Amino acid sequence: MKSKTEKHFDNIANDYENSNDGNFCKPFYGEILKRILKEDSNSVLDLGCGTGIILKELEKHKNIKLSGLDI
Repeated sequence: MKSKTEKHFDNIANDYENSNDGNFCKPFYGEILKRILKEDSNSVLDLGCGTGIILKELEKHKNIKLSGLDI
């Protein structure tokens, strides 16, 4: 199952934001950002960050250490 999942995301990685998976996730970004920005933290670790969309947005709003990890 893991290799099947990796192959799927490898196939859509170059245009993830416009894929079905990317479009499914978009409605959640605003709420995720709102919750993170409320926190008083100097670092964020995004597990399962995909292409790093949330991290890119956080970079615009906060001066904090950002890290992401995805398969």
